[in-house]
Amino acid sequence: MTRESRAADVIIMGRRSPLCDSRAPDPGDVLLAAGRPVLVVPPRPVRSPLAAPAVLAWSEQAEARRAATLALPLLRHAGLVAVTAVVSEAEPGPGHWRPVCDVADWLCRHGLTAEAEVRSSLQEVADELLDAAAQIGAGLIVAGGYGHARLHEQILGGVTRALLAEGDVCVLLAH
Repeated sequence: MTRESRAADVIIMGRRSPLCDSRAPDPGDVLLAAGRPVLVVPPRPVRSPLAAPAVLAWSEQAEARRAATLALPLLRHAGLVAVTAVVSEAEPGPGHWRPVCDVADWLCRHGLTAEAEVRSSLQEVADELLDAAAQIGAGLIVAGGYGHARLHEQILGGVTRALLAEGDVCVLLAH
């Protein structure tokens, strides 16, 4: 699959089921090897990733920047893009808001309707992103994939791993 993706803008694949054949490609492996964004479609998506609001999961990592740029063609179809950062602090300060507002402004300069959101949470970041998507009726979550080493995420868990395994919203990941 990764070899055949050389002329692709995006790779679209289903979420890997624990019940599937072990020969089925793992979206995480494809994401790391292909050099292309991967759109992972859950078994029963609540809505299309096009023509519905979208959540852009923001963090100050290169993977998030790359995902935002590579997702622009899909985000142009969203009525609204919620640029969302999740922090563990009870009161997010200006240091959390400024980057998110900058990214929302950048999307607006590209002709999109975007709003900034910083969410405080004690739950897992992926769960908070899925909640944000549900609240606005999003059909797509865009995120950087494997910002931490994959082994670290496999052992300790991680946002990418959780987004690949949970939820009923399509997820576009870029590494």
